[in-house]
Amino acid sequence: MRVRLHLSPKLGEAILPRGFHYVVGSTIHTLSDPRGRHTNTDPRLFSVSPPLWKDIKAEDQKIRLKGNGSIILCSADTNQLNRIFNHREINIAGNVFDLFRAELVDEPFFELAMTWRVPLHGGIITGYTEKETKKKYEFTPVQFPSETKTSLERNLRSKWTQFCKDFSKRAVLWSASENPVEWLNGQDIQVVVPDKNIITISQIHQTTVKAWRGRITVMAPLPIQRLIWASGLGQKAGCGFGYVEQYRPARRE
Repeated sequence: MRVRLHLSPKLGEAILPRGFHYVVGSTIHTLSDPRGRHTNTDPRLFSVSPPLWKDIKAEDQKIRLKGNGSIILCSADTNQLNRIFNHREINIAGNVFDLFRAELVDEPFFELAMTWRVPLHGGIITGYTEKETKKKYEFTPVQFPSETKTSLERNLRSKWTQFCKDFSKRAVLWSASENPVEWLNGQDIQVVVPDKNIITISQIHQTTVKAWRGRITVMAPLPIQRLIWASGLGQKAGCGFGYVEQYRPARRE
């Protein structure tokens, strides 16, 4: 499910750091998940859009938001979405926003092959960390297409396993299988990464991270497409990354 949170900065405008992803993602996560699951390493079954503002201006080290705008919260956990409704104000990086309306976002028509896009100011993180050395590797589609593809496919399988653990009844319903974990083992997931991408440099605490934007085509069973709608693509969802929208090319008259 997705909920659009309509926000209005109390001072008429808000100034966020240029690498705003972590402050936005962690704020929404904390408000919607008081159990504090963001402290563990389980795959995140939610994602948060970048600020969706008509009047948004990127400056050297900050982003300026003027007037009303919105943020979309996606989650496989309906309780997580419902908790947001208890708040009337949201403080993001010292900026207080009035939450004056929340509305459900209509689901797309799910298909076996779907193309997803990362919106402006958003980003996907793909990579892995070596268990022994703790060394981190970051992949982007143009520089490391095969590694990026593998990272996205592996992440989707990890998210499905977590989904089965957290929401077992819904996983059975979605997959029409009494053993949804085993069901996925027999399913094919193929990701086509873009041959062009835009790099976004951001911060998580004091660590610089590299995210990317582009269009990604995913060929997978319908439950996996639904999971993408609910939780995004890639890693670091709890830090404001991974939000995607369905891409449909404009029809020519």
